[in-house]
Order: sequence, then structure tokens, then C-alpha cells
Amino acid sequence: MVRKLSGSEKTAIVLTAFVMLLMVLALVIGRSVIAGGNHITTTVVEYDTVRDTAEAEGLVIRQEKALSASGGQYGLLLAADGEKVAQGDEVALRFSTESQLAAHREAQRLKEEIERLREVKATAGRDSDLTGVNERLYESLLGLSAAAERGSAGDIYADRALDAIVLRNCILVENYDISARITALENEYDRLVRAAGGGSYVRAPSAGYYSAASDGYVGRLLYSKAEQLDTAELLELRRSVGAVSPDTAGTLIFGYEWYYAALLAEADVKTLREGRTYALSFADFEVNGTLVRMGTPAEGKVLCLFYINTRLERAVSMREVSAEIVFDTVSGYRIPKASLRVSAEGKRGVYVIRGQRCVFMEVDILLEKDNYYVVRADLTDNSGLYLYDTLVLSGKDLYDGMVINN
Repeated sequence: MVRKLSGSEKTAIVLTAFVMLLMVLALVIGRSVIAGGNHITTTVVEYDTVRDTAEAEGLVIRQEKALSASGGQYGLLLAADGEKVAQGDEVALRFSTESQLAAHREAQRLKEEIERLREVKATAGRDSDLTGVNERLYESLLGLSAAAERGSAGDIYADRALDAIVLRNCILVENYDISARITALENEYDRLVRAAGGGSYVRAPSAGYYSAASDGYVGRLLYSKAEQLDTAELLELRRSVGAVSPDTAGTLIFGYEWYYAALLAEADVKTLREGRTYALSFADFEVNGTLVRMGTPAEGKVLCLFYINTRLERAVSMREVSAEIVFDTVSGYRIPKASLRVSAEGKRGVYVIRGQRCVFMEVDILLEKDNYYVVRADLTDNSGLYLYDTLVLSGKDLYDGMVINN
């Protein structure tokens, strides 16, 4: 039989539970006062590999020649930008008027259509199965759709689809005269060729890389005199660079070597040494360059000239370009700047929590970044900083050996 509690017994039980709750809260609050009330916040020590870098603005210097076109200012590229060409290769075609250029483009389009019709005519006599033609058309359209989803051109599928459409017309359209269509297009093609007037071809004077772009630095920023450049001269050259002549049809870049003339802040060059090789990180590629010259400071900048003998093809379309100069790569423990302390003896270090005590650990700073340091990590030293140590970020009246009740 269960005995009912009296009113006084119920009250006692409630009071006891309330007191126990207060004790738990007091314990929690007490720890907060010791570990949090003193404003102690922590993080963990992590190992990291960090690059010591500086941002530079600069110019690419290479062996190059501007290509002139006497045939007019309206041009058509025959070589892709950055394409490697041989001596005598046609890289561009120039016309005197815009209408001549338009006639040439239309003539080239008709030429492709005529060639397609001739191919279809050759197969039309022996390939008159409409079902087979429809299947080829369907497969070509599927291939074209898949290429579009992948982000590729899919030109081969487009050509096959056009061939199938023309052949389908030959089968379905009554009295469809493909020979007459070819003749009509040939006549129109001949008319357009006469209207275009042939144009003037631009040929590569030697082997090299073709760039459709040109600028006012060509002929002024000389590869042969790169190692004689000084900071003030380069700064003035950037300010006074002129416009490009309308008769210029691109640039031919030759050789395999180039320079990157970097303008760095004077404060960033203290650790650089001539003769050393450094990594240069551009927007989409990285190369190693040997520092061959450091100029005289001017306007807070220093010219640092890097010699590079690889990947010229990536620099074909580059001129004024920024880069990240990698001075060094440092590995060690990464600690926030807020955690660094200086002891009464003037030693730099951090506080870590070991057991229930706050322990001061000296650190050797290898690299300083905006909001953290990389310090030396001696993985064999049991008395030093550990990986994943509990690191004190902030705290009130910290001292070596301070008891932390947590």
C-alpha cells in the first residue's frame, strides 16, 4: 500500500530538489568564474605549411616583333591566339573595307556548304533509305545536345546533322535538284570572292607564338636590354606607353625565355637575394624564376627582374600582370596573434593548459601573417609546445603555474 505524502513532506522534497539545483548551478557558475569569469578563452595548436609571399605588379618582357598589315585595318585571324606557327605561315588576313571582310566571311560559309552538298550528292544515289537517314539525324542531334551539356563545341555532330538534313531533302522533296543548288551556290561564291578582292595575307617572318594582341610596349620594352632596366625607368615607361598603330596585325613572340619585371614595395624586398630562384604564382599557372636584378628604390617601389626559361606559351597574351612572389615556404605550429605573450624576462611565448595549470611556453617565430604566427615546431622536444595543445587566447592576470579548475 502506497502512503500518501503529507503537505509538509511534499514541501521538504521540493525544497531539497531546489537546493540541489542551486548546488549544480553554483558548481557550473563557479567553473565559469574560474575559467570564464577570468576571461580565459582557448583554442588548439595546429600544424601548418604557409607561404611567405608578397603581391607584385609587373610587366612581361619577351623577344617579340609587331606584325604590320598594309592591306587595311579590317582583319580576320587565321591563327589562334597563342598558337605556335612556322616561318611563312598565314596568321591573319586584312581588308581595306568592312564590306570586303563581310563578303569574305560569307564566301567562306558558302564554300563549306558547297563542300557538304557535294559530299551528300556523292552518297545520295546509294543512300536513299529514309529510316536510316532519320536515325543518323536523331543520333547527331543527341550528340550535339550532349556536347552542349558538357560545354564542348560539338562541331562534328552539327556537321553530321546538316548532312542528314540535306540528304533527307533529296529523298523527300519532289524534284529536289541538288546539282542545281550546288551550281547556284558556286555562282554566289564566285561573286563574293570578287567582292572581297582577295585581301592581304599577314605571314609569320619566323617561327614562334602568334598573339592577336599588341601594345605600345612592343619596340620599347626590349628583351635585350631588360637587365639594364631600373625602377624609375620602368615606372616612367608604364606611365608613357603609347597607343597601338591600326596597321598592327598582332605580335610574333619567339625564343623560349622571358622576364617578369616585378614592382614590389620597398618593405617587401628585404629578404630577396639576387641569384636565388623563387616561385612566381600568376592567375592560372606558376613558374620558377631566377632573380637576376634588383633595381634602385623609387617612389616606394623596387624593380625585381626574374628570368624564366619555361612556359613561354602561357605568357604569350600577358603584359601588365600581377603575380604573387613566394619568398619562402614555412612549416610549423600556427598560433593566433592574440595568444602571444611576453614574460617578465622579455621572452616571447604562449600559455597552454596542461592538466589544471597554465604553463608558459617559449616560441620561436618563423613567419608573421596578418592575424597569426607560424612558430618553430620541434616534434622531438617533449618539454615544448605540443600539437593540439590547449592554447590560451585571452585571460586575466595569467602567470606560469596558475591553477585552472576545469
